[in-house]
This record gives sequence, structure tokens and C-alpha cells, in this order.
Amino acid sequence: MIHELCLGCGARPLEIAADVRLLPSIPSPSGPLDGRIDSLGLRCKGIGIADARIILSALDAGAKLYSKDRGMIAAARVLGLLHSE
Repeated sequence: MIHELCLGCGARPLEIAADVRLLPSIPSPSGPLDGRIDSLGLRCKGIGIADARIILSALDAGAKLYSKDRGMIAAARVLGLLHSE
């Protein structure tokens, strides 16, 4: 996400990126993703590879996910990762 912000125009994305760097983080998922994507049923769920990496990272770290994205919400709910509001 930080790298996405760094691609933005103007000062604001860089300011937000600096703030995001201060937040706690979890490690990226390890190993090949394709087998895990299939075994967890993440194919055809309306998520992209960045979303899948976030889901797998949360799963590995035992973290909960909060999102407004329908695909992410559905996948997180099925895997027991959805943070309740």
C-alpha cells in the first residue's frame, strides 16, 4: 500500500505514506501463492492478487481484516478473518 501511495501526485500521498509507515505491520505471505489461493477457495471471488496477499498475510499472522470492499469482506468472512465493527 505504501508503494501505491508513493505513485500518487502531489504532497498528500507522500504524507499519508509516511503516516502509514508508522502503523504496525504483518509479514508478507510466504511460499507460492497459487496453491494456497486454490486451497482456500479464493479464485473467482472478486479479489485481485493484492487482496489475496493481504488475506494470506492476515491468515498467517492471525490478524482480522476490515474492509469496505465486497470481495474482501466475503473472502474474509468465509475464512473467519472479518473484523466486526
